[in-house]
Formats: sequence, C-alpha cells, structure tokens
Amino acid sequence: MDLESSCMEMILHSGNARGYASEGVELLKQKNFEQAKQSIQKAQDEILISKRKHAELLRDLSSKTTLGWNLFGIMSSKYICTISLFSS
Repeated sequence: MDLESSCMEMILHSGNARGYASEGVELLKQKNFEQAKQSIQKAQDEILISKRKHAELLRDLSSKTTLGWNLFGIMSSKYICTISLFSS
C-alpha cells in the first residue's frame, strides 16, 4: 500500500475512534452505561487498528534508504497521538 493510502487509513480509524469516544462520553452523561461501554470499546478497537497501521508504516519506511515521509504522514501520526490521549 502506498504512503498516502496508509496515512488516510490511519486518519480514518483515528477519526472513527474519536467519534466513538465522544459518543461514549455523551452516553455516560445520560447515564446510559451499557451503550457507553460499547462505544468506548469500539473507540479502543479503532485506535488499535490505527496504531497497527502506523507501526506497519514505520516498519516499511525504516527498511528504505530514503524516507518518503511527508506532511500527510505527520498529520496522520498527529491524529493517532491526539486520539490516544483523548481516550486515556
């Protein structure tokens, strides 16, 4: 998979995680604990997918002599870090 597609995948799953986490917080405020737990679990699953894609991308890039890292790659990494902090 090319760099841009991998980055988009990381952004997609990080965004999904953020949405599920926000939904979980709102459900907690409404005292709907069971649905909140499900939303938070979905957020954690999405974060895991995004982090795995990030690790895979870093492994691929580390084996190359010239890195193709660009602004898109930096933005996707930022999304992962942000949602990881948000979900902690």
